[in-house]
Amino acid sequence: MTDLACQISRFAFPAILTTASLAGVGCSPTLPCECPAFPGVTTVTLPAAQSSAIASVSVDPPCTASGDGAGNVVVNSPGTGTCSVVVQLMDNTRYAFSVEFRRMRFSGGNCSCEETNAVDASVPTLLDASAQ
Repeated sequence: MTDLACQISRFAFPAILTTASLAGVGCSPTLPCECPAFPGVTTVTLPAAQSSAIASVSVDPPCTASGDGAGNVVVNSPGTGTCSVVVQLMDNTRYAFSVEFRRMRFSGGNCSCEETNAVDASVPTLLDASAQ
């Protein structure tokens, strides 16, 4: 039974048909839409930031990134692509890593969602001090 037919049946025959009987003929109760709450966001832990706090975070637009004060870098992307991040610690060491974002389709409850999600992140690597 189509979704429209299910809705009409629910309103036209409330005393005769129950949700259970509708489910038996192809209808199901309406489920809430449960799409991801924070698409396009991921957190990368920088172990070295446990001994020296994060001084600055840089990333090329349209990506954004920031330190959270606990040795993590939160990276955001509005769309697909790779975000290249450079983090400088208070002791002047610099680390680089990248995060790849892709558009993905999810089914969540009674709807499908197409969201940008982080699919891969490289391990933060110490940049060569001579290249600074």
